[in-house]
This record gives sequence, C-alpha cells and structure tokens, in this order.
Amino acid sequence: DALVEIFLNNILFGTFTHVKNVSGNWIFKSMNRLERLYAARMYGGKTLDGVAEFENVALAFGEHMAATGMWRAFGVGLKRLSFKKPLEAYKKFPGFDSQISGTKFEAPPNAFSGDAFGMKDGPWKTFVDVLGKFVTGDRLPYRWLQTGDNFFKNKAYLSEIYAQAFRQTLKEIKTGNLPKDKAADYLASLISKPPESFTKIAYEEALKRTFQTPLSKRADAVGEVTNWAMQLKKIKSLNPLTILTSQYFTFLRTPANIAGAALERTPFLGLNRLLRSYRTELNAGGARAQLAKAKAAMGWGFMTVFVPLGYFGEFHGSDVNQRGRKSYPLREAANMQPKSFRFH
Repeated sequence: DALVEIFLNNILFGTFTHVKNVSGNWIFKSMNRLERLYAARMYGGKTLDGVAEFENVALAFGEHMAATGMWRAFGVGLKRLSFKKPLEAYKKFPGFDSQISGTKFEAPPNAFSGDAFGMKDGPWKTFVDVLGKFVTGDRLPYRWLQTGDNFFKNKAYLSEIYAQAFRQTLKEIKTGNLPKDKAADYLASLISKPPESFTKIAYEEALKRTFQTPLSKRADAVGEVTNWAMQLKKIKSLNPLTILTSQYFTFLRTPANIAGAALERTPFLGLNRLLRSYRTELNAGGARAQLAKAKAAMGWGFMTVFVPLGYFGEFHGSDVNQRGRKSYPLREAANMQPKSFRFH
C-alpha cells in the first residue's frame, strides 16, 4: 500500500494527467447535459413519471449555482491567506471540498506513515512520517486530483437536485395538488430540503459523472469482472505478486466506469443491452427509461459522424505502420503521436 501511494502521487505530478482528468470530467458533463436536453425535447411532459419539459434548463441552472458557490467560497478562502507566512498559507490554501465520498483509486490514503505501519510514538515514527511526505510530495498530487473531481461532483449533485425538484413541482401542478402561485415556494423547499429519494439519485449521479462508482455497486458484468480482479489482491497465496498487481489493480475503478459509460452509449448490435444495469433502466420505465434512450441517441449521433469519417480515411487513430522503436523518428517527424486521434 505504501509503494502504491508513492507510485500514484509520483505519476500524478504530471501536469497533463490533471489536464486529461479535468477535460474528461468536463466532456462527460457536457454529454450528460446534451442527453438531458434530448430527453426533455423528445419526451418532456408526455408522461407524469417521465422527464419534465425544460428539465435540462433546471439541470443547467443547478450546475451554475453550484459552480458559483464553489468559486465564491474559494475566493473568500484565498483572501484570508497571509502570504507573509508561506508555510501557514500552504497548509490553509483553499480547494473544493465535497461531502460525497469517493475516489478514482482503490488505495488507502496515508499508507506511508507511522500510523499505517502501526508504529509507536517516537523518533522512528516521526522519521517515517517525514519520509512519507517526502516520497509522496506531501500527497499534493492526490489532493489536486481529488479537488478537481470534487468540483464536478458538487456540480453534478446539486444540478440533479434542481432537476428532480423541477420535475416533481411540474408533476404536482399537473395533478392538481399544487396551485401555480405556490409552485415557486414548493420548488425552493424541495431544493433547500431535498427528500431522501432526491439525494440518493443525486449522490449516485455525482459518482457516475466522475467515474467513481464503486465496482461492487455497478450491478453489471463490467463491475463484476473488474471487482473480481480487485479481490485477487486479498488472496494470501498471491502475496509475492501483490507489489506488482496492486500497482495496476488500483486503477481498475476508473477504466471500468469509463467502459461502462461507453457501453451504455453503444447501441450498435445492441451492445448497450448487454449491460444488466442498462436493461434495468429501460425496464423501469418513466424518466429512467427515457434517459437510457437518450444515452443510446448520443451513441448513434457519435457513430453517424465518426464511422463515415473513419471509413473514408478522414479520421483515424495511431498508424499501425509506425509501431516500434525503429519508427520513432518517422513518427516524430510526421507528428504522429501514439494513442492519438487524427483528422486530415
């Protein structure tokens, strides 16, 4: 665990790692927004238990309110710092906190510390604590990653609360249980004191939006296979391999959730229906089924653009003819970076 903590924090020192993480969260957030827009226009207001008309606007406004609040709090925290005391300013530097637990990694925090090793107070424990801070960069890279994820988690959580409250308010108006002149107050009360059903959906959505859903809670083949691989670390007979396997198994949560999100949006040959979780959403009916169909629409939209471009050679990935070390100069001269997409 201590070696994994060193490994994680050192690779997270790469600036581009955080660029990709923030970009990935932002792109997936934008996809979710577009899917809600599609669902609101296609199904909005047609059924009482479905997506409400203009629900995408409520979702967007909730996200805006969350972002505004976080940046305001960040600015206030920044003004309180005294840069005349650099060490104090470093320790109290503000970030984006979240009460929504979750992380992209399956690894215990502060593993390289005297407490984690079960050491008693004394000079050796202090030495291990200081060494742990040194080899992990005081765990700053991990905190940077978590801060970025917290920003998107908070936005996803509050925006879903707004969307659920808006949907419920319109439902109450349509059923005659709520006069229109009381609707604004009712909507405000649902947002300020959301019922448990709202917070549960919003919590799950926040984890999905940042690819942090625990593997055991995915309820599909992707989660089951990757979770089984994670359990290999706990088999005592494999202890000699643990140092190697733990380095890679630590990263299974994120790719598994990305793979699941991609499959949900791959209707070609019915691949999305291979996921039990996706079939469950369809069978649930109402808003859940409509949002699942919106994911399929996103997938079809993507394929109608990129499949023809790929077929006619206008868009493709790495050049298979430029593999291997001998081809590095050619690849560099042509700016053909590996694992990249290219438009002609």
